[in-house]
Amino acid sequence: MIGSSHIFFNVTYNLSLDEFEDIDGELPIDFGFNPDQSLDRNVSIIGERIHPQDLRDFYNFLSTRRILSSFSKGINRGTCDFRVKSFNKYIWVKITYHILEDPYSGNFILWLSCKKIDDQKQSEIILMTNAQRDELTGVYNRGTFREKVSEKLRDVNEDYFSAIILADLDNFTKVNELFGYSFGDKVIRDIARTMRLIIGEEDVLGRISGTRFILYLHNNQDLETVEKRLELISMAVSRATNDSLKLSVSMGISLYGKDGRDIDALYEKADLALSYAKETGRNKYIFYKEKLKKPPINNLALTKEFKQEEYNNISVDIRTFGYFDVFINGQAILIPHGKAKELLALLVHRRGGFVTPQEIIAHLWEDEEANKVTMARVRKVFMLLRDTLKEYGVEEIIESNKGARRIVPERVNCDLYNFLSGDIKYSNLFKGYYMLNYSWGEFAMAELEQQDETYRMLREEPS
Repeated sequence: MIGSSHIFFNVTYNLSLDEFEDIDGELPIDFGFNPDQSLDRNVSIIGERIHPQDLRDFYNFLSTRRILSSFSKGINRGTCDFRVKSFNKYIWVKITYHILEDPYSGNFILWLSCKKIDDQKQSEIILMTNAQRDELTGVYNRGTFREKVSEKLRDVNEDYFSAIILADLDNFTKVNELFGYSFGDKVIRDIARTMRLIIGEEDVLGRISGTRFILYLHNNQDLETVEKRLELISMAVSRATNDSLKLSVSMGISLYGKDGRDIDALYEKADLALSYAKETGRNKYIFYKEKLKKPPINNLALTKEFKQEEYNNISVDIRTFGYFDVFINGQAILIPHGKAKELLALLVHRRGGFVTPQEIIAHLWEDEEANKVTMARVRKVFMLLRDTLKEYGVEEIIESNKGARRIVPERVNCDLYNFLSGDIKYSNLFKGYYMLNYSWGEFAMAELEQQDETYRMLREEPS
């Protein structure tokens, strides 16, 4: 209805006679709209002010021929959002049309309404952008990074050098241990902000998990340019948190063409090069080479036959307060499959209780039923998780029994378990966030907040 600040105007147009019948509301002068001219002429005039990215949809939507063709197929209404320049600024508007045949004259009557939706559209854009971004740092999440780089790879100049870089901060657990997770998260945000400033417009930056970032450098003139940019990244990331603790970064690099032609192949090669950099001293970058072999963590045998005393030397630290992440001997590990990581998070969440396949399906695939297909999917995801843990020599943190699985709490160091132990020294671990990666984590918040309140009361008791 006219009168709302969001409605520009309503128009009634006789398509058969090619003339406007009624106009309700104030027509924006700068749109160039002229009621004395035909609909197609007005569409052409206004089209000069439509955003270039929306122009094709705008013309197609308000084409008289298309509207009549759709009506003949039983479609008598439609909507379209587009950006139009109003007083030198693009704003979002929504056009709604409704066509009917006058039962007396037989003429086709078109009703048009133009509504301003700039605030609503900006909110939608923000929501869509947030879905593409890592919540902690604001850089692309893994899925969006993959999409963006896949698009870039279709436009690679074969005569130039494009590279995938996996970068992982060294010894970052010391930051969390000395200064707390909140400070650690701030450092990660600062580093992400620094990386965004030093990469080019055509480059892409993402965060995989924990302290691991992934970069794509697009169309560099030569390999020397790539190396100079790597050195710049290394210098920018290396920073002092205090006088006694410095951060450094290890990087693994794969080159488009030489090491692969798709994101999966390039990621695999960069991951191998990063592992080699981490295990041969850290604070360096390594280009993938065929002769590289992934060194085992701490030179432990990665088989089921490793000795128990060797296993006891492996530290498995699990963080649930904030984002869920796993660290082996202080280094964040990558669990490549998202559902495999979520399965491990669910087992940790259940604190040592066995979780059945049906319960796993209910959490990991909320809208699907337990059947042969989803049960097979659970088995596959568990195998992926088991293989990743086996690679690091820690598969025995998971125990299976007749298809059900559980985490073995005594084999991991977990902030959740420490906080719920009742030991006052762990009272400051919880900062109001838990398993932010997964919606089902919200169900534990009431218990955690109650425990936090218990600790607060204990601290306030007179000694």
